[in-house]
Amino acid sequence: MTTERSDITFPIETRNDEALNAEQRIMSLLLVPYGEVSYLTKFTQGERFLRGAFKKAAAEFRGRRTPLYLFRAHNHDRAVGRALSLTETPEGPLAEFRVASTPAGDEVVEEYREGLLNAVSVGFRTIIAGINRTDGVREVREAGLLEASLLPVAAYEGAQVVGYRAPDEVGGLDLSNYLPPPAPVVDLSQPWGRRV
Repeated sequence: MTTERSDITFPIETRNDEALNAEQRIMSLLLVPYGEVSYLTKFTQGERFLRGAFKKAAAEFRGRRTPLYLFRAHNHDRAVGRALSLTETPEGPLAEFRVASTPAGDEVVEEYREGLLNAVSVGFRTIIAGINRTDGVREVREAGLLEASLLPVAAYEGAQVVGYRAPDEVGGLDLSNYLPPPAPVVDLSQPWGRRV
């Protein structure tokens, strides 16, 4: 009796701690530029969001019952990211999203890096709006934020990705142009509280 021996190899995948710590890809988006008029809406005279229109949405961000998701082109079948923060700035609401480590998330990051996907559009619910008597533009004074999407072209030119950072990229994001200036320091021991 002869015994035959054969070696069989199986492909095996191993994971280490470094692989388990998914790359934290963060995109910062200026969701809606305050004061800019868009004519790519159903309002023939155009539409603009007034400063502070998303102030309440930003203040209530942490208490949301549902996450604020990031989609590609308003395709609600699959989210590509989730908001980490939402901040009210003089320029408009600024949100940071962590982009998912999925094929759809990878595609969004690659398209952004290639310059194909850098515009932003939001899904919102109008709470208070009116018509400006001077120019006839619809003005949104308060709105609820439902979702954000990345697109090649947006209704508002200023709605865009303002930064992207990944752990392997040095420097990352500079938000200095999008954040309000620091509050002035006032010396209350001086007459009339002079600025320092």
